[in-house]
Amino acid sequence: MSGEALLEVRDLSKEFRVGGEGLFARDARRLLAVNDVSFSIEAGEVLALVGESGSGKTTLSRAIAMLEPPTRGSVRFQGQELTGLGRRNLRPVRRRIQLIYQDPYGSLNPRLTVGAIIGEPLAVHGIGSRDERQFRVAQLIQDVGLSPHDLARYPHQFSGGQRQRIAIARALALEPSLIIADEPVSALDVSVRSQVLNLLLDLRRSHGLTYLFVSHDLTVVRHIADRVAVMYLGRIVELAQTNEIFNNPRHPYTRVLLDAVPEVGRGKRRPREKLAGEPPSALEQIPGCAFNPRCWITRAECFHTRPELEPALGDSSHLAACHLRNEGRL
Repeated sequence: MSGEALLEVRDLSKEFRVGGEGLFARDARRLLAVNDVSFSIEAGEVLALVGESGSGKTTLSRAIAMLEPPTRGSVRFQGQELTGLGRRNLRPVRRRIQLIYQDPYGSLNPRLTVGAIIGEPLAVHGIGSRDERQFRVAQLIQDVGLSPHDLARYPHQFSGGQRQRIAIARALALEPSLIIADEPVSALDVSVRSQVLNLLLDLRRSHGLTYLFVSHDLTVVRHIADRVAVMYLGRIVELAQTNEIFNNPRHPYTRVLLDAVPEVGRGKRRPREKLAGEPPSALEQIPGCAFNPRCWITRAECFHTRPELEPALGDSSHLAACHLRNEGRL
């Protein structure tokens, strides 16, 4: 990693109005899906965003790509502020930020051949002549481990893992700097997940890519990520190097996510904690720490003061939003 911030997100929030249509607009409620999120990603880094369903991971990633314009806050990409840019000015930026989705079949047009699917971004942006685009597409399909002979086939003729490789090739077509991968292997068979993950890591090195990797699977995250950001109810509650997250979690929610990861083999294991109940609705206004209804180590301040994301145990690279972040092993 170069140490240069490719992406800087500051105090980013995304609100949705729920209910209250027409004459009842005054009754609409505010759903704060992303709440004052701040982080940065260095060029060449893989930052994983993890959390339960409904934690705000996908909404945050879409807000960064300006597919869901943020309600407030700042997104700077390669030094350029993206919030407030119009559609025309965002067009060149979107060449440099590409997305890979969870369902490869749903993200590929079944009526187009693989060659047309991969070449479509090049045609839309007017890059190269027809022959140059065809040559580029043939290179891309080989970069992801498929054959140029596959370019004349259709998505339904491929397995799930192969379709995801096609989606990755399409994302690479415009030579992006940042790829936002939203659960890119969760819809795949376990037997092919590692193949696709290794492909992503190989492409990171060969194409100089940076990833924001969205996942709920910590086993996958441990394999691919340099750092991990843990989200709960729209906020990042812990952010650290991957090894630190796994070996020394500083937030109870992180501890529970880690305890849910299956362990292989025998040996002495620490007591496992389990979450009580479902996560609260994002419509609820929980005073203090939002995790307090499900936490087993609360103290009085947890119920009236919201903890900020601050260094844990004096380590400026390990941040946690917990009043007990400086206590012993959680």
